[in-house]
Amino acid sequence: MICKNCGKELPDGTKKCDSCGKKVKLKFKDLPKKEKIKRSIIGCAFLLLGAIFMIGDAIGGASRTADDSSKYISIVKNGALYAYSEQTVGDAFENFFAEPKWVSFTSDDGDIVVEFNGECTFNGEDVNCCIQFIVNKETEEFYTDYADIDGTPLSDSDIDDMYDVIYDE
Repeated sequence: MICKNCGKELPDGTKKCDSCGKKVKLKFKDLPKKEKIKRSIIGCAFLLLGAIFMIGDAIGGASRTADDSSKYISIVKNGALYAYSEQTVGDAFENFFAEPKWVSFTSDDGDIVVEFNGECTFNGEDVNCCIQFIVNKETEEFYTDYADIDGTPLSDSDIDDMYDVIYDE
C-alpha cells in the first residue's frame, strides 16, 4: 500500500503514514478481514434499521389516514343537511339505500371528500347512487358537491328532489 500524500510504501492495514503523518484512507478491499466483517455488519444493521423505520412510517401513515377517513365519514354520517335537520345523513341513507358504502379521500384540489354509494330503485330499475360531500376540516361542516345515478350526473335541482324522496321514506 502506498501513501497518497507522500508516496511512501506502507504495510497493509496502516492507519497513519510513518513518514508524513497523514491519515491513510483504506479502500474496503484493502482492509483487514476483521475490519471488513465489522463494517459489513454495521452496514447491514443500518440497512435493517432503515427498512424498519420505512415500514413503520408506512404503517403509521396508513393508520393515520384511516383514522382521518373515519373521522370525516363520521362528520357526514352524524351530521344533518340544513333542509332535513331532524334526521342525520347516516340514518336517512342507511334506511333508504341497500348496500351502503362510505369512503373518504382527498381530491386533487386538496378537498376532503366523503363519498357515499348505495343501491336503490329509480324509475322501476335497480341503480347505484353516488353522492359526494366536501368536508371543511376546521369547521367540520359539509355540503353536497356531486351526485350521480349509474354514472349520470345529477343537477342541483335533481339532487334536491332526490333528497326529498330519501328523507320522505
